[in-house]
Amino acid sequence: MKMNLGVKISMGFVSLLVISAILGILAIVNMSSVKSSLIVVAEVNAAELLIMSEVERDARNMAANIRFYALSEDENFLIEGKKGIAQVRATLDKAKKHVQKHPTSTLAKTEVEMLNLLLEYEKLVNLTH
Repeated sequence: MKMNLGVKISMGFVSLLVISAILGILAIVNMSSVKSSLIVVAEVNAAELLIMSEVERDARNMAANIRFYALSEDENFLIEGKKGIAQVRATLDKAKKHVQKHPTSTLAKTEVEMLNLLLEYEKLVNLTH
């Protein structure tokens, strides 16, 4: 069958359009899976980082106040240190709620370890006074 040049060019253009449409559909499907992965990162991992940075900040403030009490024997530092223990516990409760909401969270093991360390630290603080 003999085709003239216009028909050949048209068929080539149509085939390019079909290939482009297939690639577009494939891209949309892949973007949907990427979207679900990003939602997991945004909801779970970012929340874990925020919680753990809050735990770290509260623990540093608590330890600093207890250390200042040990150096100066100023009761105000001990009171602030005990408030800091309560604040760390509250933040760890927030971490526990996050773990309950997202059971596959990597925070589960860390939250339990931190709570045990906090309880041990609290016992030592209570022995100082």
